[in-house]
Amino acid sequence: MLKWTTYGLIFLINLFLGSFFEGEVGVKIDTPTEVVAGNEFQVKVTIDKGKIESFSRFLQELPAGLKATSVNSSNADFTFRENKVRVIWLKMPETESVTITYTIKVDPRLKGTFDLTGKFSYIENNERISIEADPVTVNISPNPDIDPSLIVDIHDFKEKVIPEITPTGEMPVACFRQKPYASGDEDNSYIVNLLVYKENAQKFAKIEEFLPAGFKAIKIDSKEGIFVFKNNSAKFLWMNLPSSQYFVVSYRLIPLGSVSEPPVLKGQFSYVVDEKTYVKDIIEKDVDLAALSNDDIKRLIDELKASSVVVPKEELVAEKVSQPTEVTEELPKEAKTKPKPVVKPKSEK
Repeated sequence: MLKWTTYGLIFLINLFLGSFFEGEVGVKIDTPTEVVAGNEFQVKVTIDKGKIESFSRFLQELPAGLKATSVNSSNADFTFRENKVRVIWLKMPETESVTITYTIKVDPRLKGTFDLTGKFSYIENNERISIEADPVTVNISPNPDIDPSLIVDIHDFKEKVIPEITPTGEMPVACFRQKPYASGDEDNSYIVNLLVYKENAQKFAKIEEFLPAGFKAIKIDSKEGIFVFKNNSAKFLWMNLPSSQYFVVSYRLIPLGSVSEPPVLKGQFSYVVDEKTYVKDIIEKDVDLAALSNDDIKRLIDELKASSVVVPKEELVAEKVSQPTEVTEELPKEAKTKPKPVVKPKSEK
């Protein structure tokens, strides 16, 4: 009888503790503990959120020499900047547990160990509460293909290597326009191809082409951007740029009357890096952009001497409120023609 009473007591204690801790908030990091420099490894962060529904954030600071890329952010805004992983939810998912995953790329010159930790913060009763994850120690083995004289301990990387690799100027971002050419169609239209070399730019960007009077513009390929034609201006807008280091967009110029020669165009490519806005003049080249190889494009970038100008951030932010739809003043939405395919550069095939 005593035996059953003891078992019953243990059962009741477990039941009570399980109810008491139900909904407790916690964060756990799962990741491999060994990696070879030059490779990448995946990090999984599991957050037991309980009944949290509002604004929340996961923050993780990485040593210099590591770069994080999102795999699955669970409907959050994932950013990696200044060696910090930030995952922000304006509204948490309804599930009691949330999992995010991302990869960390290790610079091939690294070696040594570091602790991977993180902090989950949320609001409760108008107060911010933060919970630290238990650290996971990761060991980086030297890359056997790297000259041993170039290998640096991860704790010394920022001091010894970063000053050598930090660019002294702006990223070599550029936008090239292929000289407009006749489409050969009955509408006497011209095709305009634009090649964007974006380097590591990722967020909001804009191409704006200033058209001469007497033409209207229709999108052919916007690479998932928003196309707008209004007041003799053709624009491509991106909230997030394509992942490719360079890509080609195109549009069709249709004359509203008779024309005797190709239109003369001017334009600018604007992009945002670290909350600063840069503007580049579009450079026109009498080349077939679709036929350029990777080496050809690199040569174009090397030849680029155009200067950069910082413009007020509001100039671009104002565009962000545009609805994600295509706008063409001259063509009603139901009358839009089907875009014609454009041959992609060799690297995109």
